[in-house]
Amino acid sequence: ALQLCSAMVHRKFEASTMTFNAAISACSKAGRWEQSSQLLDDMTQCEVEPNAITYNPAISSFEEDCKWEVGLRHFVAMQRSNVECNLITFTSAINSCEGGGAVHTTLQLISLASYANWKTLAGAVMRKFF
Repeated sequence: ALQLCSAMVHRKFEASTMTFNAAISACSKAGRWEQSSQLLDDMTQCEVEPNAITYNPAISSFEEDCKWEVGLRHFVAMQRSNVECNLITFTSAINSCEGGGAVHTTLQLISLASYANWKTLAGAVMRKFF
């Protein structure tokens, strides 16, 4: 999937959000956060609009490697792009920050979560800390 997206970027083939989503998800599952992050950045070059399905695996790929700052950068980019954050987004960002020891940032993310997601989000956080 990574080679396919790379070929599309370099050869100027028409890329789609779905293609990038598949590649980013594959990289995330393989623990290749650098490639996941690069693909997300490449979407801009290809003028492909990312969505929540694009950002969520990219953000979650930083949970394991304690690269919470990079995951948070993507979280902020998601909000600036007016892509709606969902429960998966917040949970991934919170887990990434919590895993990196960024308790203050974790608490700030919790405060950003919408009330509709609060019960589920609070349960996930409570299981992590207690």
